[in-house]
Amino acid sequence: MANVAKNVDIQSYRIPLGVCAGICPFNFPAMIPLWMYPLAITLGNTYVLKPSEKVPGATDIMIDLLK
Repeated sequence: MANVAKNVDIQSYRIPLGVCAGICPFNFPAMIPLWMYPLAITLGNTYVLKPSEKVPGATDIMIDLLK
């Protein structure tokens, strides 16, 4: 994209990173992964999710919905 501002140009590269990872906190077991994994998967990356050991059920439900 040319001329975003005076003497400033922007370039975007849509290249998958490969593997992305997320760690779920116990106080937001669904919200934090839902910010991260849809974008990572949409862009062609593999996503590794480490669920909270205190609240693993939220991650189980999200994985069932992905299937």
